[in-house]
Amino acid sequence: MADKKNITLSLVPPLNPTSPEEWQNAVDAAKALGVLHAARSYGIVKGGPEVDVDRCDALLERGLRLGITPRPDAVERFVEGWNLPDAAESER
Repeated sequence: MADKKNITLSLVPPLNPTSPEEWQNAVDAAKALGVLHAARSYGIVKGGPEVDVDRCDALLERGLRLGITPRPDAVERFVEGWNLPDAAESER
């Protein structure tokens, strides 16, 4: 398995993943974007990228058929890629 520092998630899953690595990145991004969409729907977060929920669901389903599931830390990897202010900066 690759080192966490060497893996980045795109805000948009790859359009046509072909390799196992592309599929892993696609299902990771789809999972993370689905969580973002759910959090936004419940008012937990505001803003962020538009989420094509149907496409994310389709990628997750196809990945599952291929035996590829999101990494346990897919959402954390996704959030790490954002340049969000930390809580101390937000309170200033």
